[in-house]
Amino acid sequence: TQFLYQSIVKPSAGENPLDSVKLLPDPGCKTNEAEGNSMKNDEFSNFTHNVLWSFEDIKMLIGSNMPIFGNGVKPCVSLRLHDMSKPINVLTGLDYWLDNLMCNVPEVMMCYHLDFIVQKYECIKTEDLPMIEGSKFSPKVVRDIAQNILSFLKSNATKPGHTYWLFKGENDDVVKLYDLTSLCPEIVEDPGQNPFTVPVAILLYRVACNLINLGKTKDSPVICSLLKMCIALLDKNCHYKLVSQAHFLLSDLYVPFDLDPSSFCSNSEEEKPTVLPEQNISDSYSLDISELCINNMSLNMDDCGYVCDLGENLTERCSMSLEHVYQGLESLKHIPSNETSSPLHPFYPVPMPNYVDNSGLKDRTEGHTYKLLKSLIHLDRPEGEEHPKSVPYLRAYLYQKGLLSCMALGEFFCAKRKLGLSLKYTDLSLAFYNSLVVITSETAGVVGLKACILGLMGDIYFHTVHHWVERENILSDYSCELDLPFCEFLEKTTPEISTFTFSELATKEDYLKKSIDCYKKALSWDPCCEKVSLFRRLGNVYNELGVVYMNEAMELDQEGRVDRLVKSQECLSSGIKYFETIDDNVNLSLLHSNVGRLHRLCAHVCNTRDDSLEVTNEQKLLYRKAIDQYQKALHVLGKREKLPCIWDSVTWELSTTFFTFASLLQDYPASHNDAPDLDKEVSDVFHRSLSYCQDLVAKTNGDPKQTIYQFRVATIHHRLASLYHHNHRRASMTECRTRNCRLADYHYSKSINQFTLLEEPEETLKVFLEKFGLLEQNLTSIKNKEKQKQLCYKLMGDVLDQKKTIQDLKNVTFKPDNVDNHLRMYVQRFQTCLLSLIKITSGMKNSSHSDSEMSDLKAAYGQSLKVDLKGDTKSIVNSTAAVLCCVEKILFKFLRK
Repeated sequence: TQFLYQSIVKPSAGENPLDSVKLLPDPGCKTNEAEGNSMKNDEFSNFTHNVLWSFEDIKMLIGSNMPIFGNGVKPCVSLRLHDMSKPINVLTGLDYWLDNLMCNVPEVMMCYHLDFIVQKYECIKTEDLPMIEGSKFSPKVVRDIAQNILSFLKSNATKPGHTYWLFKGENDDVVKLYDLTSLCPEIVEDPGQNPFTVPVAILLYRVACNLINLGKTKDSPVICSLLKMCIALLDKNCHYKLVSQAHFLLSDLYVPFDLDPSSFCSNSEEEKPTVLPEQNISDSYSLDISELCINNMSLNMDDCGYVCDLGENLTERCSMSLEHVYQGLESLKHIPSNETSSPLHPFYPVPMPNYVDNSGLKDRTEGHTYKLLKSLIHLDRPEGEEHPKSVPYLRAYLYQKGLLSCMALGEFFCAKRKLGLSLKYTDLSLAFYNSLVVITSETAGVVGLKACILGLMGDIYFHTVHHWVERENILSDYSCELDLPFCEFLEKTTPEISTFTFSELATKEDYLKKSIDCYKKALSWDPCCEKVSLFRRLGNVYNELGVVYMNEAMELDQEGRVDRLVKSQECLSSGIKYFETIDDNVNLSLLHSNVGRLHRLCAHVCNTRDDSLEVTNEQKLLYRKAIDQYQKALHVLGKREKLPCIWDSVTWELSTTFFTFASLLQDYPASHNDAPDLDKEVSDVFHRSLSYCQDLVAKTNGDPKQTIYQFRVATIHHRLASLYHHNHRRASMTECRTRNCRLADYHYSKSINQFTLLEEPEETLKVFLEKFGLLEQNLTSIKNKEKQKQLCYKLMGDVLDQKKTIQDLKNVTFKPDNVDNHLRMYVQRFQTCLLSLIKITSGMKNSSHSDSEMSDLKAAYGQSLKVDLKGDTKSIVNSTAAVLCCVEKILFKFLRK
């Protein structure tokens, strides 16, 4: 129960004692504007009943919310809930007794429960409450204490017409008496003013400040209500300093200096807004059933209807903060500019907090601009002043808070990719900065704020490039007018809102250059700011600009390409320097990888300068530089376990560079190079590419990209087999021919197996035909008929093993011309092999084979001639597959030998 005490006089004869009593309104209730500070009687009272209580020779009017029940048997009882597992302590018993005594209730009904299940009821008379077991106290001692307090009041509350406030703190051992009337001596000059308005406003302000100093976030809605009531009671023209300070504290409640805007950023617009700690419903407004077992000594603030809602999203909170900044500045705008610091006694506020120490703030990889802003300035005060009492200091704090709110909105909209609005609010933060500089000059602390603004502007320009397709919408958002009260005010106080605009920027290059300019100016304005964050952003922008130049180079003619490639090299080199400075190995590896890509592009450009397709020494040098950059990237990354995705990407690029380089050397060799040396170089480069690719295959089980790596492995084996096959045909020495033949056969087999595993029938057939050609060449070099026959049967077995490959061609989308040619070549080789077997068998002397073998071979050859090679691809595939099945049945017994 909460009580409202007020001194009253004895009523005259025949007068209702309650008629002359005017109840003070609840602070949260709105008064009638036409009546000024006058108050209404009953409609503002939040108490369920009023009781006139007499104690000694003093009468007190008590407002109470204690529920009182009654029926025919028990006409007047109070109800209390209590847990049976806990004894009734002295304070609880005293509370019950005083409540019943003051409200003239003769009995209390105790409802006992266990785990919230009612066990029993017990009715106790009020006069028996002091004798309850475990809760005994002496009513006489209580009356003595009350008499002492009354004696204290009689001795000190002696001035007629004055209003006093008797106050005891929660943990205080003494009570304090405040003479509210003495706090406003100016009422003598203005008799029409309510004498309690200013003292109550001061009291509300001081209570709010004390709660702020306690640092309890759950009290924020209460603090907000106290400050708003304080402002409502004051005339801003007379008490402009206190009003502006209250507005500043309100703006700080909505947007505190440690507010993190990224906590409000969500990928889903449908998502419910984040609930801030200040508004934690479970802490502030929920009621545990166990609390019903004791008598709360204060009203639920929510029931009173004057607890402020601080807003559930960042835009609402920042808008309210900016509104209070504007109101605070408005209350100061009529003050003479030559006014010096003067005491505000008794209205001066508590000291403003020092916001320089941000050691407790969390480090964020995103939202870095807001983190920089946490190091806001702490204005140096004139010597001898403990509190910021002068108008310039009040303006400075309000400008600073307005800057923070606009920066928070700027970063919030930047994270939401509403870049036009983000830049709009960032421009406004720059306007607040310009106004702040007029008061404080550009000291070390102030320029740090400009560095933060420039950093966010750089982010906006950078993100615009990433959302280039939405550029028109971004420009439209930026050109719209914000419906904010302080915009016109800032335009009057600031000659130039912003020196940055979208209108002059047309290309991605322009935006990225502007972003770099912002970041560099931020570093120059505040060299002691977050260098790591700005260096990282500079490195990213230089990387992006380098990539833009690379992409543009591919679309230009020869002369334009060179210029773009040179600029790309400069940008990527600058990015590497910034990342090396801050030891950012992840981004450093990506920059090295992009430099490798640049060198590959330069090598391609070199190849298009003239009609010759031969690989030049310049191209070789560029490819070796590219390889070196990729290897540096892998070295910086270290083991794959740290960043597997990036490691796989860089390794793939390195393998691809080796593969491309080796393919060019194989397909377009320089005419002046010695063939053996060139073949050795090509083989070495292919094997290095194969090594990295096989490493990727082994470490990416289950990864969708593993198929790509396996295809590349099969392709490299095919390339190596072709290289050794070519050397086999060209070699004159028997030993070299045998070695090259063996290596070619090995890599052909590896390639065929890999393509078969990947279900690539077209590639499998292509490689098989090349392998068949290699074995055919060996057949002509063998003189022994028996060995020739064995080799022919081996070839026939290999041909028939490709039956599934031929059948799979029906289900694959392919280029008909290539497949038709390969199918015809396959059938021709098949027929040639059978014909060779017939000739070898018939020409062998003392042949041990029966006539049946010869007839079977002839039958198989006859079947092979039935393949229809004149139809379309599908008919050729079906015909060939059918013939292969027949031939396999005919020669099955011979093939098994």
